[in-house]
Amino acid sequence: MSALKTILWLSVLVAVLPFLGLPQSFDNVLSVLSGAVIFILSFLLRKELGEKEINKPEREDLEKQI
Repeated sequence: MSALKTILWLSVLVAVLPFLGLPQSFDNVLSVLSGAVIFILSFLLRKELGEKEINKPEREDLEKQI
């Protein structure tokens, strides 16, 4: 599963957790774990996209070609 899909599903889980009727301690643990995984995956994706930006040609070069 890609990181974006994982972030999407964990975000949905965080959104519906209050309505599932789980015990509060279990709900808190799931919220913290989901938030931590979303944070880590977002950070890794940002880093990956930043590396791709470095390898892309400059926008000015593209504008000159048009």
